Amino acid sequence: MKKLAVIVLLFSSYSVVAQKFYSVEKFQENKAFRKDVRREFSMLCIANSEVSDITFGDLFHPDNRHFAFNTNIVPNFYLTPLHWPVVNVGTPTVRIRMLTEYSAPIRTPSFNPGGWTFFQLRKNRNLDNFRYLAFGFFHHSNGQDGVAINPDGSINLRNGNFSDNYINFDFHFGRQHNQPNASARNFAKLGLEIHGGLFKIGDEPLLRDMIGNWRVNFRLGRTSYSRDLLHFFRNTENDSVKLKDAERFRLVLDGTVILDKMKAAITNTPATWNQYFNLELKFYYNIPHSENMAMFFSTGYMGHDYYNVYFWQPYPFVRFGLAGAPAFMFSKRLKGHRKDMREKF
Repeated sequence: MKKLAVIVLLFSSYSVVAQKFYSVEKFQENKAFRKDVRREFSMLCIANSEVSDITFGDLFHPDNRHFAFNTNIVPNFYLTPLHWPVVNVGTPTVRIRMLTEYSAPIRTPSFNPGGWTFFQLRKNRNLDNFRYLAFGFFHHSNGQDGVAINPDGSINLRNGNFSDNYINFDFHFGRQHNQPNASARNFAKLGLEIHGGLFKIGDEPLLRDMIGNWRVNFRLGRTSYSRDLLHFFRNTENDSVKLKDAERFRLVLDGTVILDKMKAAITNTPATWNQYFNLELKFYYNIPHSENMAMFFSTGYMGHDYYNVYFWQPYPFVRFGLAGAPAFMFSKRLKGHRKDMREKF
């Protein structure tokens, strides 16, 4: 009982200190502090973002024997200054799967340009326990103009047209552990995704009933600056724990659930239950002395493939390769910035 009381007291004390540091009064009265808080928020949005990767073992895919590699290139570019109250980010995502056929073609590439706008909740300036909203708009196509559906009712995977537009409304939340020897950052996301087929605008009509127009997305993530995996799942305050300035480990669980009913074009065959969800567990180990590269492992189930015309092929998968993104680099900058802020203010 005494231990429980001590734990509650420590947590309450930490919350008070964090709230005092990120107080509304200081934010409103101190212009330099206000700009630094906004810079930290801008870096936090990128640090929690999706990571690019290239993998060589897309095991269990129905067409795995044809793939040389699979890439997800997810860059993020600031469109407005870091100290602005709203963060605007351009994200021209490109996904590529190279086939092992003659001339090693990429058939068909996924172009997914778009961007995000992030809003920090005004009642929660505290970035130790952060809350923010995100709005995103994206276009998805494959640059092909062939007929989308073959005469036998199957999807044309060779040069079939694919086009789609969608918007995202996301709520992000989490915690940064603020002590000098803290070792982790927890982050999460819950969002709604709405596709253009719902309004019959900008999509491929023959594929309209096959694409889920209402989707719920979620993400659970944890990063660690600990030098060894032993402390990855603990928010240790032990001074003997050796920490890195750069992020060392990252674990992310991503998922999607489609809410509306889908059916195959021409045949009107309903989608099976396993085509209504995606689930992926990703683990990153940052390569020592590298700014933004990590060894990458991923496993899960893809009920609705994100790779354009391949979306109607559900399969379990195991992937391994390399990952790299500004998210790793901004984790390092974020840690240094937080330390400088506390020394300055």
